[in-house]
Amino acid sequence: EAQVWRLHQPHVLGASLDLAVVAEDPAAALAAARAARAEIDRLDQVLSRWRADSLLSRGDTSDELEAVVAAAERWRQATDGAFDARRSGRLDLDGLAKGHVIDRALIAARQTRGVDGLMLDIGGDLRVWGRSPGGDGWRVGVAAPERLQDNAEPPEVLRLAEGAVAFSGPGLRG
Repeated sequence: EAQVWRLHQPHVLGASLDLAVVAEDPAAALAAARAARAEIDRLDQVLSRWRADSLLSRGDTSDELEAVVAAAERWRQATDGAFDARRSGRLDLDGLAKGHVIDRALIAARQTRGVDGLMLDIGGDLRVWGRSPGGDGWRVGVAAPERLQDNAEPPEVLRLAEGAVAFSGPGLRG
């Protein structure tokens, strides 16, 4: 019978990583976690503006970097400039990069044989796929900004069968 295997790692893309894997075998869960983390690390080398050695920081290019830049330009046009990755005078893909990384990491983890479901969350941006614990949808708590307790019960809970959600706001960090 499938179980839920969980991983938490701090300091991933400037936030924390939480991964839940639904699998019958702990080896499959570990392999999925390794695949996700390898893809996150690979894309950090491409898209990070915080790393001096990333392709973005060095001014180098790749097909993947060009695809994210093209997506940023599509969003700039679609929002009449409300989203603009070049607003600061330099290319800043942070508004899209984390979502791209999460999407690709989840796809990499899905390739693992024996994995029935995944939830990947990096700093409040998450994506879910497949069988959830309990089988009735992935439960995603929506925090209330006025509640200052880090472990307060969320006033709203989303149930997702598949998809992505991104949360943003100051929260407890001010």
